[in-house]
Amino acid sequence: MGQIHSNDARALLAKLSDHLDGKSDEFEGEHRMKHSDGSYRWILTRGIAIRNELGKPIRLVGSQVDITARKRADGLKQKDSLYDTLTGLPNRSSLRQHLKRAAEETGSKTNVLYALLYLDIDRFQLVNDGLGHTIGDHLLIGIADRLKKCLRPGDSIARLSGDEFAILLENLNDVSQATEVASRIQVEIARPFKVGGQEVFTAVSIGIAMGSYGRETAGNLLRNADTALSQAKSQGRARFALFNNHMHADALDLLSLETALQRALERKEFKANYQPIVALDSGRIIGCEALLRWSHPEKGLVPPSEFIPVAEEAGLIKDISDWIIREACGQAMKWQQAGLPPIRIAVNISPGLLKIEGFADFVSKILEDTGLAPELLQLELTESVLMESEPDTIQPLVELSSKGIQISLDDFGTGYSSLSHLQRFPISSLKIDKSFMRHIAVNPGDAAIVSGLIALAHNLDLRIVAEGVETNDQLQFCVSKKCEEVQGIFISPPVEADVFAALLEESQSKQVLALAKETGDKLPRIGSDTAQLRAGV
Repeated sequence: MGQIHSNDARALLAKLSDHLDGKSDEFEGEHRMKHSDGSYRWILTRGIAIRNELGKPIRLVGSQVDITARKRADGLKQKDSLYDTLTGLPNRSSLRQHLKRAAEETGSKTNVLYALLYLDIDRFQLVNDGLGHTIGDHLLIGIADRLKKCLRPGDSIARLSGDEFAILLENLNDVSQATEVASRIQVEIARPFKVGGQEVFTAVSIGIAMGSYGRETAGNLLRNADTALSQAKSQGRARFALFNNHMHADALDLLSLETALQRALERKEFKANYQPIVALDSGRIIGCEALLRWSHPEKGLVPPSEFIPVAEEAGLIKDISDWIIREACGQAMKWQQAGLPPIRIAVNISPGLLKIEGFADFVSKILEDTGLAPELLQLELTESVLMESEPDTIQPLVELSSKGIQISLDDFGTGYSSLSHLQRFPISSLKIDKSFMRHIAVNPGDAAIVSGLIALAHNLDLRIVAEGVETNDQLQFCVSKKCEEVQGIFISPPVEADVFAALLEESQSKQVLALAKETGDKLPRIGSDTAQLRAGV
C-alpha cells in the first residue's frame, strides 16, 4: 500500500477488509497511486476474493483501470457547476453551500453574527447598450477584482448573475462591521474604470441581511438581502440598506397589491374622474383631465402614486393605460352625443409606454374605435421623459403629434430638463407643477419661478396651464401673468362623469368665470352647491 496516496489508503483498506470478511460481494474503490514519474494517478480497483471450502479467502482476482482523465473531467464539471466562467468567482450554487453551512453551524458561534451583502451595479445595462457586451464583460471582471480587495480574511464572494454579486461576511461582532464593508465597497466601485481604452464610471447598490449561526436558513437570508437591495435601489443610486422585518411586510404587501391589480381590470374596479380645465380669457371649461382611480375591495381608494409603479414592474401598465385612454375618449364622445360642446381631454401616460412597440398605433386604434377626433386627445408626460430623450422615446410622440394628438409636459419645473431637450419633443403645452403654485402668494421665489415658466412658454409659443390652483389669490396671480388655462380645486375637484357634464353645461350657459381683467374682480368657483356635494367636497 506504500504507493497509494496517504489520504486514500485508510478508506481503501476498510473496503478491502469488509469484502474479505464477507460483508460485501465484491471489492471496489477509487484511489490515487504514485506513478513512476512521481505524480499520482487515479485508479479504479475492482476485485473479488476466491475462497476455499471453508469460505476463507485464499486469493484476490480483479482489475485496475487508470481513471485520471475521467476524474479531471469530473473536477472541471464540478468547478463549472460552482464557479462563474467570466470572473472566476464562486457562483450562486457555491454561495448557497456557504450559507447552508453557516446556517447549520452552532457551538461556539452561538452569539456571533454573519452578514450577506447583495450587490447590484447601478445602470449597468447602459454600459452594455452603449459600449457593447465585450466592454461590459471587462467591466464586470474589473468590478470582481475590486470587490475581492474589499474583503477581510475568511469572507466569501460570489457572482450571482449578470451584474449581481453577493458577499458573505463571517464572524461579526455587530452590524457596524457589515456597513463598514458596504461603505468601503461603494467608495472602491465609484472610482473610474479603464476598459477598452475608455473611462467608465459606475456605482453599486447594496442590500444587507444579518444572520446568526445556526438560526437562519440560506433561502431566508438571500430573500432578506434581496429585499433590502430593492429598498436601497428605490432610494436612489449608490446606497445600501439594512434589512428589517418591516421590509418583509412591505414586500408581502407589494406582492398582494400586484395580485390584486391583475384582477382589478377583470373585476372592473377602475374608474375615471374628471377635473375641469378653464380658459382664463373666456371663463369657460375648455377641457378636463381624466384621472384614474382604483377602488380596492379591501383597501378602499388606492392613489395612482401607489399602484402605477407596481403596474409598471408587473407589466400591467399597457392594459391599464388602454383602459383609462379608452374610457376617457369614450366618455368625451358621450358628452358630445348628449349635446355638450367638444372639449380637449387629457390623460397621463407612463414614460415606459413609449418604449412599447406600436404604442402610436395602439393610441390611434382607440381613437378609431371611440370616434374621438385626434386633436381632442392630449397625452401628458412627466418632465423626466425629457431626460431619456432617445430615438425610441421621441419617435412615437412625433408620430402621434403628426396625427393631431396633442402632447403636454406635466409637472413642468420640477425636473432638470434643458431647453434643447424641450425643443426636441413635439410638445404643445406645459403644465406648471402644483408644488410651485401652492406658495406663490407668500413665497417670492415660487412666484418668480411661476412667472418665469409662463414667460418661457409664451416665448416658445406653447400653451401654459397652471395646475393646483386652490385659492383666489393664486387664480388672480395667473390672470395677472397672462396664464392661458388653470386647473385646481378652487374651480372644481375631480368629479364623476355625470357631475362634470353638469359643470360643463353650466360653464357654457352662465360663463361663471368670465373675467374682468382690468378690474381684477374676484371669481367664484364653478358649479352649484348640488354639484359640489355630489363631488364629495
